[in-house]
Amino acid sequence: MHRKDIKSFNYISTCKDCNNTSLKIVNEIPYVGDSSVTIIDDYIFKESDFTTDFTTSDGSIAETVRILTLPSIGIILFNGVTITNNFEFNIKDINNLVYIMTNKTSPIMESFSFRTSNNNLNKYFSNMATFTFNINAYVNLPPTSVGDNSITIDNASTYTFTVADFTTATTPAYSDPEGDNAANLKVLTLPVDGTLQFNNIDVTLNQIIPFEGATSITSGALKYIASQSNTAADVEDFTFEISDSGSNTFVG
Repeated sequence: MHRKDIKSFNYISTCKDCNNTSLKIVNEIPYVGDSSVTIIDDYIFKESDFTTDFTTSDGSIAETVRILTLPSIGIILFNGVTITNNFEFNIKDINNLVYIMTNKTSPIMESFSFRTSNNNLNKYFSNMATFTFNINAYVNLPPTSVGDNSITIDNASTYTFTVADFTTATTPAYSDPEGDNAANLKVLTLPVDGTLQFNNIDVTLNQIIPFEGATSITSGALKYIASQSNTAADVEDFTFEISDSGSNTFVG
């Protein structure tokens, strides 16, 4: 028997009453299966990503992950630093491992290979397994908040709206997941007394009015003209929705 084969056997015992020798063969190399996830954005790894079907002959558990190759699109960071081939980390620090997408416009499939070690004294690494990202094309999300506003004006006067009246001055303020600017205003209802005008023409129900452009809210084209005949104090309102520049989806 060659010396290099000794580590493959757990023990060798000789039968006292015969000339036979019995051998118990133990595979000390852990096994780990392939893993995959479907994502649309950056991804924080989980322990289960590197321990799918992880098994050992001695009951030891997973300890160290060695990332052998890297995805060709996107980068993997550990504690904010880009890793290289054959990077190793303790699986208890898995929350520090992040995949950063660099392509959010079209669906792709990305993968890299890894091995996972056990935690016994000899620390054997597993077979080579594959981790696959199924990356869907990113879908731009609509605004997450569009708020209300209240403005006080003089009797029989005209008020020129600003972008802030519908965004930063509202409660809550306008916000969007990707930080997209407000793109369009849709007027859902009209004031009963007084007139809402855009570019000197009365606004109609469901009319869409741009925030930016030569003729827009930014240019001062949207105005409220209070009644010239009603001299009493009055409260008028209209309702609206806003779309963002990314998703073009209206939210009210």
